[in-house]
Amino acid sequence: MSQLVSDREAGDCETPLRKKPRKESDYVGIEISEYEEPRFARFLVGPSEKEFTIHCGSLKGLSQYFCALVEGQIREASEGVVKWPHVDNDTFSRFAEFVYTGEYNNPQIYRRSSRTRVPSHDDLVAHLRLAVLADSYDISALEKLAMDKLLKSCDLLYKSMDWPGQAMEPALSGKSPYGPETLVEFVKLCYDPNELVPGKILDKVSGWIKMHPKGLGSSEELRDAINSSHRLAAALCEGLLSKHK
Repeated sequence: MSQLVSDREAGDCETPLRKKPRKESDYVGIEISEYEEPRFARFLVGPSEKEFTIHCGSLKGLSQYFCALVEGQIREASEGVVKWPHVDNDTFSRFAEFVYTGEYNNPQIYRRSSRTRVPSHDDLVAHLRLAVLADSYDISALEKLAMDKLLKSCDLLYKSMDWPGQAMEPALSGKSPYGPETLVEFVKLCYDPNELVPGKILDKVSGWIKMHPKGLGSSEELRDAINSSHRLAAALCEGLLSKHK
């Protein structure tokens, strides 16, 4: 009986990352009997420890950490399971999608008037969480992909914003999902010390803010965010000053 198997063969820890996204055709129609029995890595994800499995051969080339995991050189390998209580199920599912395809997808919402695909706050957070996970385990290709998607999503949201005084769309009441508040909430999350966002990721977020200071509006929430983060305040000040040079 055919089933999905990895197209990576065992190699040394310097196995290069895959350059192109994998296609479904790479995995289907391959008989297990043609290869040795595939091995799987077990992951217990989130506080509830939901179990996921991924082919070891697909993990090995991601980074030195995963190479050591597959080769049995770290504690998690001897225990037979990797515990990630800090990772949510959705983030892990996107990680697994990247492992097998070199890409991941995010559901997005449409703007009613233009049918433009507009990222939501949840979309931004999804990219951020994946970038943080990638940074934690030195998965450079995934970190770059997630950050590229994050910054492009910020750009798209910025271009689609409802600015104060601008007529809001019919059927939208209360806070607009296209207003500056969406970015403010996201930026507050980035700079929340409890989130432990790595400095190099914050630097890229700060760089975006410097180029788009108007994107955060001038709400009470923004003032609260600035008061709680000197780094965010500095990024906004640099952005505003650069606009007047």
